[in-house]
Amino acid sequence: MLYKTLSAAVYGIDANIASLVDAMNRFAGLRTFSSCGGHPPPLSISQPPEGHFWVCFDIDPEAGGWQSLQNLAYVVADLEEVTIKIWLAGDTPDTIAFELSGIGDPANLAALIKAPGLIPTDPDSPLRDNPAFTVPD
Repeated sequence: MLYKTLSAAVYGIDANIASLVDAMNRFAGLRTFSSCGGHPPPLSISQPPEGHFWVCFDIDPEAGGWQSLQNLAYVVADLEEVTIKIWLAGDTPDTIAFELSGIGDPANLAALIKAPGLIPTDPDSPLRDNPAFTVPD
């Protein structure tokens, strides 16, 4: 995957989490801003151990962010090893952010998110021709 290689090299994303970051950024109004794919051993308190991962993101409600957050929650709802947390990234209501974290291989979660038939890709995404998924009726 060329994108995985480029995103890891150009943007400093851990190679094992690049496909998950890509999948999450396909949601309308949802943008990731920080991630970690785990480290053996962690070099700081902000790094999870090997086998754990996290991706921080925010949403733009005016660009469909709340619906995208709901769709992402729909995908991970039954996965015991994956959680979505909300946290304050500042001291005003418009500075909330979210963290998707989990245990295991983040590429497996990326594949689940990208599975055909679940949620539409962000209409402004350059990846639009490669749809992530659509929500069942």
